[in-house]
Amino acid sequence: MENQENQNNKKMGCEKTPGENSNVEDHSQASNEDLEEFNSVSEEIDSINTFLDSLENNVDSIKDQLLAILSSNRDILKELKEQKQQDTDKSKDDEDKPMET
Repeated sequence: MENQENQNNKKMGCEKTPGENSNVEDHSQASNEDLEEFNSVSEEIDSINTFLDSLENNVDSIKDQLLAILSSNRDILKELKEQKQQDTDKSKDDEDKPMET
């Protein structure tokens, strides 16, 4: 039976040589190490992606807060300008009134 297997392996180009089993084991061990390294890198990438998502959310939140502050400042500036204009108009009215004696 083993002889039949060797003949089939020779026909298929899979002929085993002495010590080949250790090469297969070495290859399997190397594959396992590669797989472990791949999984480790994959976990690191997932961690980086999670961090970047969190960072993006923080940036969006800060942007929204800054836009709210900007809008508030514009409203305050508009009110101040209107108040100044009213004060200017009032002082002009006061100047135009004749003085009572």
